[in-house]
Amino acid sequence: MMPPLMINLWSLGRCLGLALLAIWLATAVHHRVHLEHASWSLGNHDSTSDDPGLGVLLRNRHRNDDLHGQITVFVAQDALLYNAADPHQQWISISAGRTLHILPNVDEGFLITSRGFPEDLSWQVGPIRLVPDDHATLDLLRGNTDDNGPDVFELLQRHNVEARNQRAVFSIGSRRYRGSLDIAWVNARHLAAINSLPIESYLEGVLQSELSTTWPLETLKAQAVASRTFALAKVLGGGRHMGNARFHVRDSVADQDYQGTGNGGSKIDWAIHATRGQVLTIDGEIFTPFFHASSGGQLASVTSVFPPADSQAERAQALASVMPAQDDPFCLQGVEALGRVDSHWRRELRLSRGELRNMLRERDEQAGWPMRITVERTPSGHIETITLGWAGGETRMSGAAFRTMVGANRLRSTLWSSDSPDSDREYFTFTSYGWGHGVGMSQMSAYAMARFHGYRYRDIIDFFYPGSVVELAWR
Repeated sequence: MMPPLMINLWSLGRCLGLALLAIWLATAVHHRVHLEHASWSLGNHDSTSDDPGLGVLLRNRHRNDDLHGQITVFVAQDALLYNAADPHQQWISISAGRTLHILPNVDEGFLITSRGFPEDLSWQVGPIRLVPDDHATLDLLRGNTDDNGPDVFELLQRHNVEARNQRAVFSIGSRRYRGSLDIAWVNARHLAAINSLPIESYLEGVLQSELSTTWPLETLKAQAVASRTFALAKVLGGGRHMGNARFHVRDSVADQDYQGTGNGGSKIDWAIHATRGQVLTIDGEIFTPFFHASSGGQLASVTSVFPPADSQAERAQALASVMPAQDDPFCLQGVEALGRVDSHWRRELRLSRGELRNMLRERDEQAGWPMRITVERTPSGHIETITLGWAGGETRMSGAAFRTMVGANRLRSTLWSSDSPDSDREYFTFTSYGWGHGVGMSQMSAYAMARFHGYRYRDIIDFFYPGSVVELAWR
């Protein structure tokens, strides 16, 4: 480990700024929104409260994995790097333009290298955090502590820190990110990267990934409200842990697709600004509003795709009322207008019996040569359960589980043609409609509703989430 004295001498040029920051912050009440105490109900929520922010797990795209063997970070703006386990002794200033290489150390810590460092840094388990050094959160934090309140590092850890210019602070690979970066030690070979930022800032990266800047503004607004609600529901749910750090969502379609900042535009910015703080509720409570690419003309009930636990039957009934099975007359028009019939409307998949057997065996099924497939459908026509049989045995699973096993990008949905699956001596053939789980808002349909029928964003929300209420979570 680099001696504390060496670190402080190295950072002397920034020390005065940090001291002034501490004095400025010391005039500050505690932050009004504490994630760990958040409630599912907005009944006691002050709409003047601040955006609570969230943590986004940045997956290793090269390995399609949550973990990284090494994290290479390009610092786009002047930043502070500190260790939450011992911030007063382990912190340094990082100049814009520097590249950091961060690796797990076998003794439960971090090895940090960069060209120009006097020597490599060896820090104990933190997690470590990279935050912008212009401290745009000063305006939010001023007046938020008393003389006996938390110091600067506690405040930096507690609050969502964003650069004053609201631009990217760091890059990992080709993707640029706003906010701050938490790096968690998972084991002697792996680290986790978590982007912490305000939910409103996160939405920029979601909308530019989920939709297109060429889409109608009202569609973008509807997506902004749904995505904001989805994110807040995850925050209020308490999040998950990776190593010694907490996150709330992954940056993939498993939650919401998120590719950082810099690829949006003024239309996306306006869609977020015009709906700022707006979320969906049922009886004053936040829920998770699902959405997908294309319904194929028929929406599925949320309870048929995501069956609730027995203890949540009452809640499930309320959810089913706002995300019901229903006809979707707008989808085909949107798909055709966007030129995506082949990918988002009708798709055929041929799956060999041998490949299917191997998939079952990977699930620890003692499967023989698949001979028959029978299905049970929901009233909406989606596959509810599927039974695969072979000589001497069979297995049964949900339609959603079967789609996951085959691959969600290969078998696009569980809305199959009436004669699916067809079969011959060697193959099963599945004809699916749409793309996605089919619950909640269909993005192709929302495009058509705004583009061709003049629907406003609240009209789109009312169609896909009937009975939900738009409330203001923060200003």
